[in-house]
Amino acid sequence: MVDRFGAKASKAAMARSIEKRIDRLDAERVHAPRTKRTLSVKFPEAPNCGETVLVANGLRKTYGGPDVFHDVSFDLGRGERLLVLGLNGAGKTSLLRILAGESKAEDGDFSFGYQVQPGYYAQEHDNLVAERSLIDHMRDMAPARLGLTETAACWGHSGFLATKCSKNRRRFLAEKRRSSPSPC
Repeated sequence: MVDRFGAKASKAAMARSIEKRIDRLDAERVHAPRTKRTLSVKFPEAPNCGETVLVANGLRKTYGGPDVFHDVSFDLGRGERLLVLGLNGAGKTSLLRILAGESKAEDGDFSFGYQVQPGYYAQEHDNLVAERSLIDHMRDMAPARLGLTETAACWGHSGFLATKCSKNRRRFLAEKRRSSPSPC
Protein backbone atom coordinates (compact mmCIF):
# COMPACT_ATOMS: atom_id res chain seq x y z
CA MET A 1 0.00 0.00 0.00
CA VAL A 2 2.90 2.34 0.73
CA ASP A 3 4.10 1.95 -2.87
CA ARG A 4 0.64 2.80 -4.18
CA PHE A 5 0.06 5.89 -2.03
CA GLY A 6 3.70 7.01 -1.61
CA ALA A 7 3.22 10.19 -3.66
CA LYS A 8 0.68 11.67 -1.24
CA ALA A 9 1.96 12.21 2.28
CA SER A 10 -1.40 11.79 4.03
CA LYS A 11 -2.21 8.57 2.17
CA ALA A 12 1.32 7.21 2.66
CA ALA A 13 1.06 7.75 6.43
CA MET A 14 -2.30 5.96 6.49
CA ALA A 15 -0.88 3.07 4.45
CA ARG A 16 2.13 2.72 6.84
CA SER A 17 -0.26 2.75 9.80
CA ILE A 18 -2.37 -0.01 8.24
CA GLU A 19 0.72 -2.11 7.48
CA LYS A 20 1.91 -1.75 11.09
CA ARG A 21 -1.50 -2.84 12.33
CA ILE A 22 -1.44 -5.89 10.03
CA ASP A 23 2.07 -6.81 11.24
CA ARG A 24 0.95 -6.47 14.87
CA LEU A 25 -2.10 -8.68 14.26
CA ASP A 26 0.07 -11.30 12.54
CA ALA A 27 2.49 -11.29 15.50
CA GLU A 28 -0.35 -11.68 18.03
CA ARG A 29 -2.14 -14.43 16.09
CA VAL A 30 -2.59 -17.60 18.09
CA HIS A 31 -2.40 -20.80 16.11
CA ALA A 32 -4.61 -23.28 17.89
CA PRO A 33 -3.74 -26.92 17.42
CA ARG A 34 -6.11 -28.69 15.07
CA THR A 35 -7.71 -31.78 16.47
CA LYS A 36 -9.08 -34.47 14.26
CA ARG A 37 -12.75 -35.00 15.01
CA THR A 38 -14.30 -38.38 14.54
CA LEU A 39 -17.89 -39.46 14.35
CA SER A 40 -19.07 -42.80 15.63
CA VAL A 41 -22.30 -44.23 14.25
CA LYS A 42 -23.92 -47.42 15.51
CA PHE A 43 -26.14 -49.22 13.03
CA PRO A 44 -28.24 -52.13 14.22
CA GLU A 45 -27.10 -55.63 13.32
CA ALA A 46 -28.62 -56.79 10.06
CA PRO A 47 -30.65 -59.99 10.31
CA ASN A 48 -29.68 -63.01 8.24
CA CYS A 49 -31.65 -62.93 5.04
CA GLY A 50 -32.41 -65.48 2.35
CA GLU A 51 -30.56 -65.95 -0.93
CA THR A 52 -32.96 -63.67 -2.83
CA VAL A 53 -32.84 -60.06 -1.71
CA LEU A 54 -35.06 -58.32 -4.26
CA VAL A 55 -37.12 -59.36 -7.28
CA ALA A 56 -38.67 -56.75 -9.62
CA ASN A 57 -40.98 -57.64 -12.52
CA GLY A 58 -42.13 -55.26 -15.26
CA LEU A 59 -41.98 -52.00 -13.30
CA ARG A 60 -43.25 -48.94 -15.17
CA LYS A 61 -43.46 -45.30 -14.08
CA THR A 62 -45.04 -42.29 -15.75
CA TYR A 63 -45.90 -38.78 -14.60
CA GLY A 64 -48.81 -38.24 -16.99
CA GLY A 65 -46.77 -38.14 -20.20
CA PRO A 66 -44.50 -40.70 -21.79
CA ASP A 67 -43.10 -43.45 -19.58
CA VAL A 68 -40.11 -42.46 -17.48
CA PHE A 69 -39.16 -46.14 -17.60
CA HIS A 70 -40.95 -49.35 -18.48
CA ASP A 71 -40.45 -53.11 -18.21
CA VAL A 72 -37.76 -52.89 -15.51
CA SER A 73 -37.15 -56.43 -14.27
CA PHE A 74 -34.27 -57.90 -12.27
CA ASP A 75 -33.34 -60.36 -9.51
CA LEU A 76 -30.87 -59.31 -6.84
CA GLY A 77 -29.23 -61.99 -4.71
CA ARG A 78 -27.47 -61.79 -1.35
CA GLY A 79 -24.05 -60.20 -1.74
CA GLU A 80 -24.87 -58.70 -5.14
CA ARG A 81 -25.03 -54.99 -5.87
CA LEU A 82 -27.36 -53.00 -8.08
CA LEU A 83 -26.06 -50.12 -10.20
CA VAL A 84 -28.72 -47.69 -11.40
CA LEU A 85 -27.14 -45.65 -14.18
CA GLY A 86 -28.78 -43.20 -16.56
CA LEU A 87 -29.08 -39.66 -17.82
CA ASN A 88 -30.84 -36.91 -15.91
CA GLY A 89 -34.57 -37.55 -15.99
CA ALA A 90 -34.17 -41.22 -16.90
CA GLY A 91 -36.02 -42.34 -13.76
CA LYS A 92 -33.20 -43.48 -11.45
CA THR A 93 -34.61 -41.76 -8.37
CA SER A 94 -38.16 -42.72 -9.33
CA LEU A 95 -37.15 -46.39 -9.45
CA LEU A 96 -35.42 -46.21 -6.08
CA ARG A 97 -38.40 -44.41 -4.52
CA ILE A 98 -40.70 -47.15 -5.78
CA LEU A 99 -38.43 -49.81 -4.29
CA ALA A 100 -38.29 -47.85 -1.01
CA GLY A 101 -42.09 -47.68 -0.88
CA GLU A 102 -42.17 -43.89 -1.20
CA SER A 103 -43.84 -43.94 -4.62
CA LYS A 104 -46.12 -46.26 -6.60
CA ALA A 105 -45.41 -47.89 -9.96
CA GLU A 106 -48.09 -47.81 -12.66
CA ASP A 107 -47.40 -51.42 -13.60
CA GLY A 108 -45.33 -54.30 -12.32
CA ASP A 109 -44.47 -55.49 -8.87
CA PHE A 110 -41.49 -56.17 -6.66
CA SER A 111 -40.82 -58.09 -3.48
CA PHE A 112 -38.04 -58.30 -0.94
CA GLY A 113 -36.64 -61.59 0.23
CA TYR A 114 -36.91 -63.24 3.63
CA GLN A 115 -36.03 -60.82 6.49
CA VAL A 116 -34.76 -58.12 4.11
CA GLN A 117 -35.12 -54.65 5.62
CA PRO A 118 -34.72 -52.10 2.82
CA GLY A 119 -33.16 -48.70 3.39
CA TYR A 120 -33.10 -45.67 1.12
CA TYR A 121 -30.64 -42.79 1.35
CA ALA A 122 -32.41 -39.96 -0.48
CA GLN A 123 -30.87 -37.00 -2.26
CA GLU A 124 -33.35 -34.77 -0.45
CA HIS A 125 -34.25 -35.15 3.19
CA ASP A 126 -38.02 -35.10 3.08
CA ASN A 127 -38.33 -36.65 6.52
CA LEU A 128 -36.76 -33.57 8.19
CA VAL A 129 -39.02 -30.63 9.02
CA ALA A 130 -37.05 -27.44 8.38
CA GLU A 131 -38.71 -25.46 11.20
CA ARG A 132 -37.89 -28.08 13.84
CA SER A 133 -34.53 -28.22 15.58
CA LEU A 134 -32.28 -31.23 15.31
CA ILE A 135 -32.90 -31.90 19.00
CA ASP A 136 -36.65 -32.13 18.32
CA HIS A 137 -36.02 -34.63 15.52
CA MET A 138 -33.69 -36.63 17.77
CA ARG A 139 -36.15 -36.65 20.66
CA ASP A 140 -38.71 -38.33 18.41
CA MET A 141 -36.33 -41.27 18.01
CA ALA A 142 -34.51 -41.39 21.34
CA PRO A 143 -35.64 -43.65 24.17
CA ALA A 144 -38.11 -41.92 26.49
CA ARG A 145 -35.78 -42.41 29.47
CA LEU A 146 -33.21 -39.99 28.02
CA GLY A 147 -33.26 -36.29 28.78
CA LEU A 148 -32.23 -33.45 26.49
CA THR A 149 -28.52 -33.62 27.34
CA GLU A 150 -28.30 -37.38 26.91
CA THR A 151 -30.19 -37.23 23.63
CA ALA A 152 -27.86 -34.55 22.27
CA ALA A 153 -24.84 -36.50 23.48
CA CYS A 154 -26.01 -39.61 21.63
CA TRP A 155 -26.06 -37.65 18.41
CA GLY A 156 -23.25 -35.16 18.94
CA HIS A 157 -25.58 -32.29 17.95
CA SER A 158 -27.07 -29.19 19.47
CA GLY A 159 -30.37 -27.34 19.13
CA PHE A 160 -29.85 -25.75 15.71
CA LEU A 161 -32.69 -25.69 13.22
CA ALA A 162 -32.42 -28.33 10.52
CA THR A 163 -32.01 -25.61 7.87
CA LYS A 164 -29.05 -24.07 9.72
CA CYS A 165 -27.01 -27.27 9.82
CA SER A 166 -24.62 -28.44 7.17
CA LYS A 167 -25.83 -30.71 4.41
CA ASN A 168 -23.69 -33.54 5.84
CA ARG A 169 -25.31 -33.20 9.29
CA ARG A 170 -28.78 -33.25 7.71
CA ARG A 171 -27.84 -36.33 5.68
CA PHE A 172 -26.53 -38.04 8.80
CA LEU A 173 -29.71 -37.33 10.74
CA ALA A 174 -31.97 -38.33 7.85
CA GLU A 175 -30.11 -41.63 7.45
CA LYS A 176 -30.28 -42.34 11.19
CA ARG A 177 -34.03 -41.62 11.16
CA ARG A 178 -34.48 -44.16 8.38
CA SER A 179 -32.16 -46.87 9.63
CA SER A 180 -32.46 -46.91 13.39
CA PRO A 181 -35.31 -46.44 15.82
CA SER A 182 -32.92 -45.15 18.47
CA PRO A 183 -29.62 -43.25 18.34
CA CYS A 184 -28.21 -44.86 21.48
